[in-house]
Amino acid sequence: MRAVIAGLALAIVAGHAWARAPAATPEAVAKARAAGDTLLQVARAGDVFVNETGVDGSATITLRHLASGFACWFTPGVAINGVVVYPGSARGDDVGCNTQVIDGASQTTNFTRDDHSDAVTIAAASEMLKRRFPAARPAPPVHIAVITRFPGVPTPSAARFVTDTSFEEVVSAHVRGWLVEDRFSAPLPLANSNILDGHWYRTVAEGVGRPRQPAETKQPAPLHMRPGSPIPPPPANDAASAALARREGARILASNGASASFDNITDSDVVRLRHKASGLVCGFDLGSANAILIGPGLWKIGGPDAVHCAASIAGVNNTLTLWPNHAGLTAPQALAGAVAATRASLPSVAPFTGSSIVLKGPTTDAIQSARLQSPPGAESHFVYLGAAIAHGWVVIDQAVAPADKALIANLVGQTILIGARRDIAKAPPAAASALR
Repeated sequence: MRAVIAGLALAIVAGHAWARAPAATPEAVAKARAAGDTLLQVARAGDVFVNETGVDGSATITLRHLASGFACWFTPGVAINGVVVYPGSARGDDVGCNTQVIDGASQTTNFTRDDHSDAVTIAAASEMLKRRFPAARPAPPVHIAVITRFPGVPTPSAARFVTDTSFEEVVSAHVRGWLVEDRFSAPLPLANSNILDGHWYRTVAEGVGRPRQPAETKQPAPLHMRPGSPIPPPPANDAASAALARREGARILASNGASASFDNITDSDVVRLRHKASGLVCGFDLGSANAILIGPGLWKIGGPDAVHCAASIAGVNNTLTLWPNHAGLTAPQALAGAVAATRASLPSVAPFTGSSIVLKGPTTDAIQSARLQSPPGAESHFVYLGAAIAHGWVVIDQAVAPADKALIANLVGQTILIGARRDIAKAPPAAASALR
């Protein structure tokens, strides 16, 4: 490890440069470039990043963020590799890249158009780490003395903590109107080195002189992408994205043994799988953790005929469950069963005491709901539960998220349950006859 650290320091000193990956074979470069294309397709970020893999002759996956000029590098073959275009601001003004770097350390690099001070942003990051790891303690400080040799690269701020099992660090600074931030979660021995900080310096030093898109030339986000907009996104016209989504739908059905129960009706860049018996349509975004389960599932409810559509949506783990209502349950009874099942898996939850939004409309009166929370701490969660009876089917939605995403989880759960009731109501009569 000491030799690796010394090598990194030497690379930083030598000509204000960084260690480049060795030249790769054309086959390796082509494979890495295809992997970069897939990352952009899955994240639907081809308008925000450009794939520069292979430009330097290496097989390191390289995606250039157009607006800031900075690049994300990904270790090929790593399962956590991913790109995120965060909602809530002009498209491309807040993005992230996930990968794994040295010795099993995970890295999230964020580029955010931001006008706060370095002190404010690092204080917020430090508070985030303390909330996530209440027992964490400050890590030993380290310093790279040669950073002033990089023209245009400021001295970054850092929040560094150790837990009993890991080293957690955030390194950030504002560069040319952008907050460039690296977040690392690493094995404990790396707390005594500065090797992770070197990744941040490499990103800034390599990108500081690159062309970028100034804010005034950026097109405003489409109306359907703006926060709070009631306008739905238009259907995708990209045949390649639709084909990718359809293949993902086929994979979900095949890997979960659900092909006999669902039709793959995907016709855009959103996976859409329709339950044959009920008419329910399960929708999945590309790049999320998606699954369909048949049977009682983790909840142990619904019996062998239960169907569970599980997806990750904006940081919310959502599970939509339905089964034939042969027992004649009412919505309150179904909700009580869902609450009991949730408490069995999360014994510490109690009724949610915060404020929440309840969606109102012609289809919401029949929905029964409950909101739960676990005690404050590193693993504090919010849980939305909704239940309804729809044309002979019990329909339950469970949305679970960290406590700071309670508002999002509450809205995600309600929206999906309302849509499920609408799908079932539109199902052809043949579907309802399957219950008899």
